[in-house]
Amino acid sequence: MSYKYLQDKYPQKTINDIFSFVCPDVSEKKECNGIQLPKAYCSRFAIQSAMKIFDWKEKYSYFAEDAWNLKYKKNVYEVLWSEEDSLPLNYNNLFDGLLMGIYRPKSEYNNKKDIKGFDIKYTHLALFVKENNIFNYFDTKCILHYFKNCTEYVSLNDIFGDGKRSEEKFILKEILMYKSDYTQEELDIFKKILVSKENF
Repeated sequence: MSYKYLQDKYPQKTINDIFSFVCPDVSEKKECNGIQLPKAYCSRFAIQSAMKIFDWKEKYSYFAEDAWNLKYKKNVYEVLWSEEDSLPLNYNNLFDGLLMGIYRPKSEYNNKKDIKGFDIKYTHLALFVKENNIFNYFDTKCILHYFKNCTEYVSLNDIFGDGKRSEEKFILKEILMYKSDYTQEELDIFKKILVSKENF
């Protein structure tokens, strides 16, 4: 499902109307596969948004898991890039549907441990949307996320750069990808693309 498709289907809708249609409502608890999903959950919002926008398979619809534990769901998600690898990320090569693990300095969860007992590196999850694709309202790359009890679509510069969000600078720590039917060889190519000096 793309923004163009929604624009054609609902020609009288504004960008905010379409945004509301695409993004899931996470204001209430919800049951999924017998598990109660908490409300106001950034990972739930990012993954369920991706399901609608990029047509992720229903069988992988949602895991009731904190953002920092998704990397352990290796049958569903692949870590494509990590700050710990010390390889510079080429932001020009980001592509639709990437899940971004983000460190928030003011997060109340920063001192938690993950399910394997390690210190967590990030507490927030957002969905990357490429420029002029889903929301061509933007002239730059952006993310969709659930933050401080509201949904938001905002440019990467505002989140990670010198943009408007001065009260709390976010730091990108990890990028994950929904594996879908990709082979490991294809996933390894995606990893190389993200750190390539060449723009694709």
